[in-house]
Amino acid sequence: YDKKMTDKAFRFLLERIKDESNLESELNKIINYIGDKSSIDSKDINSIVNEMHEDSLISLFDSIANMDKEEVLKIFENLLKNGVHILAIHSYLVRQIRLLLQAKDMEKLYRTNQDYGTFVKTLGKLKENLEIKTSEKKHYFPYQKPFYAYKLSKASRKIPKQALISFFNNLTMSDLRMKRGTRFDQIYMERDLLDV
Repeated sequence: YDKKMTDKAFRFLLERIKDESNLESELNKIINYIGDKSSIDSKDINSIVNEMHEDSLISLFDSIANMDKEEVLKIFENLLKNGVHILAIHSYLVRQIRLLLQAKDMEKLYRTNQDYGTFVKTLGKLKENLEIKTSEKKHYFPYQKPFYAYKLSKASRKIPKQALISFFNNLTMSDLRMKRGTRFDQIYMERDLLDV
């Protein structure tokens, strides 16, 4: 493709992509990402690899919401192979579950099958009535970007509230075990993912 990669970018790429079977597809993504640029630098690698991990985390959660346990394990193992730390995966899941529980609690405030436009208006009214005086608004369902909140609201309807609470409790116990240090972190996380 007549592109060159700096030595630093190449080392960075090798550190990030642990599974060589993904290398060709990741190189294609990077080439598409840089467009007309002739050289690939470490900033390009960082941007595209982080996007890949974020997309994979979202896919992981979508698979959980769809109760596709085989796909959940496949994505989880792929994230670990590609260098995403288990605590980063854990942290993402905890945040998602908290948002889903909030969406579940607010289900009565919006109709079950609202179209996107109506949902956005309802979400706006919810925000107006909340008096959250914190810089951490990103942790609250009504303050999510509208389309993301819409997706969360749909996912929250697929999973019973008790299953969400149970998953959150399991993640809390896993957090305690991981912070104490154990060689079974991956096994505990897989168990939590399969118990949903």
